[in-house]
Formats: sequence, C-alpha cells, structure tokens
Amino acid sequence: MKQVKIIFVLLTLSAMLISCGSKDKKESVLEKMSEIAEQVDESVETELNAPETDAAPDFEAMAMEGLKAYDTQDLEKMKSIAFMASAINMDEAFMKQRNERYMQNWDGEIYDIRFRDDYGMKQALAYYADVPNTDEDEIYVYIVEMYGDKWYPSSEFDLLPRSKFDEYADSCEAL
Repeated sequence: MKQVKIIFVLLTLSAMLISCGSKDKKESVLEKMSEIAEQVDESVETELNAPETDAAPDFEAMAMEGLKAYDTQDLEKMKSIAFMASAINMDEAFMKQRNERYMQNWDGEIYDIRFRDDYGMKQALAYYADVPNTDEDEIYVYIVEMYGDKWYPSSEFDLLPRSKFDEYADSCEAL
C-alpha cells in the first residue's frame, strides 16, 4: 500500500505541474499519467488478489523467475513480478536489450547466491553464467532486491570478478 501512496503523490504533483504548462505539454503529460495510472491499477489489483502467505517469496525463486522472464523476453511476466517502480519503466526494447547483453550464456542454472547491502538496500546476487572470452575469472550476476520484507526481481545485472563475488555474505542474515 505504501507504493500506491507514493504513486498517488507523484500523480498529484504531476497534475499540479501540468496546470503551469502549454496545452500540448498538458496533453502529453496527461496521456503519460493515464498510462501510469492504468499500470498502478493493474499492480494494485494483482497485489490485492495475491494469495495470502506467511513467508516472503524466496530470493532464489525470484532470481530464477526474473532470469526466465529475461531469457524469454516475457515483458508481461517481468512486470507482474518486479517491484512496481521498476516495472513501470520496462518495455519490449528494454527486455530485448537485457536479453542480448546478459542472457546469451545462461544454461538455466543458478550456481551461487551472495548478499550485499547496497546503501541500505538488501540485495541477493545470483551467479548464473561465466563471462566468455575474458582473461579474468569474471561472472554474470542477476540482482534481486528486498523492498520491505519481500524479494523482487530487478532490472539490474552486473559483471563481477569471481573473487569480488566470493567476498559478499553467503547469507542474508549476515548483513
């Protein structure tokens, strides 16, 4: 519900800003606001209809779901599982770019998961593929982030030396 309040505040501020601009600009902003409002409605409906559970989604399951969505370029799936603020900015071109850049060497497995605190944001880094044709021992990691008490697939990937990845915590509780 906190997400809905934030979106409501943003929409209200946008409406106030519209009142100061030209007619063409107002129409453009209103169209974008309408699109965002529809996405918020869908997200809220999905959240309200989600089954009740005592346990937060598992970070490894969320990493696997996110990787599968990027691998198959399934935009709707990714939007349905990502944190709402991230999902709003995703489109077909975004999914294609992520697929081409990061998913070419994925064999469907997650090999290891490590954890870090990134400026107060708990993150799980899922090592899923080796970087080909490099002199260093580099790996691809997919990042899953915690908002509140839930893990969400993100839009973030990283390329790390294996030694740096191994320095991160091997459990979330260690953060």
